[in-house]
Amino acid sequence: MKVILKDIEHKFGDNLVLKNINLEIRDGELYTLLGPSGCGKTTILKIIAGFLKPTNGRIFLGEQDITDLPPEKRNIGTVFQNYALFPHMSVEENVLYGLKLKKLSRKLMDEKAKEYLDLVSMYEYRKRKIPELSGGQQQRVALARSLAIEPKVLLLDEPMSNLDAALRDKTREEIHILQQKLKITTLFITHDQKEALSISDTVAVLRNGECLQIGTPREIYMRPTNQFLANFIGESNVFTQSEINTFGINQNISGREEIFIRPEMIKMNVKKSDIFSIQGEIRNTIFNGSTIEYDLIVFNKLVKVLELNTGENLEKKQPNCIVYLSFPKN
Repeated sequence: MKVILKDIEHKFGDNLVLKNINLEIRDGELYTLLGPSGCGKTTILKIIAGFLKPTNGRIFLGEQDITDLPPEKRNIGTVFQNYALFPHMSVEENVLYGLKLKKLSRKLMDEKAKEYLDLVSMYEYRKRKIPELSGGQQQRVALARSLAIEPKVLLLDEPMSNLDAALRDKTREEIHILQQKLKITTLFITHDQKEALSISDTVAVLRNGECLQIGTPREIYMRPTNQFLANFIGESNVFTQSEINTFGINQNISGREEIFIRPEMIKMNVKKSDIFSIQGEIRNTIFNGSTIEYDLIVFNKLVKVLELNTGENLEKKQPNCIVYLSFPKN
């Protein structure tokens, strides 16, 4: 089901926290709101869910204006950051809770509870109380409870923020696979750039209550529209036009005061050649396991380069080494 936010503004007292938000979430897509804490992501989620009414603007679900509908009339499922599960209830009872509000028969409720607990691989834990589960298991129960009511839209409010790094990666992939399987329109809230880039169909980047850029993950990463975006999503080297000319990069960047080049797009070699001709000196290295970050001085400017760890570069490219760079032609 398509979701449209039209001219949304919201105030808390005199504080304007959302400014002219216009979004269209297509039917069946995974749409991510990405931004730092306090940028307005969760406020937008609460407005869509019906927990907040916008100061200005309208919300549409399909062709229906739902701005004035209470949450229980919207048929929207929400997974909160803290999961909001009932600790005194079993896993199964938590999933049945939302179904009881729909006044279904007991037989149908049991069938749906089993179906969605099976879907998230939690049926065998159905009799356990919530405190007996790990964080990842609780997250799955919260997801099953939201999906069991068969919502038109699923809202996920930073659902992996309480998980450790390895489990977060695994759970993120599971959610992506599940969303693709069910083809349910999903709004995903996160401050984690990796999460946004890895699973989204569309990403909207917010800052201080404003939407700065909307696009596919590739567009957001490869074509950021300003320096904040270039550094918030990944990291970039920022070059002025005069610096580009100094480096001998003859690209047509007329009309641009500066350009951004990602660290992984700059190639580095220990030997000078026709391709690797720009000299730099390594000042610092940061070992990240699968990748290595380098800080170099090139024409008195700090330049960052990122390489895959091949093993060989650990030995050959150390601080104070002279290296030669090649910049991307595009």
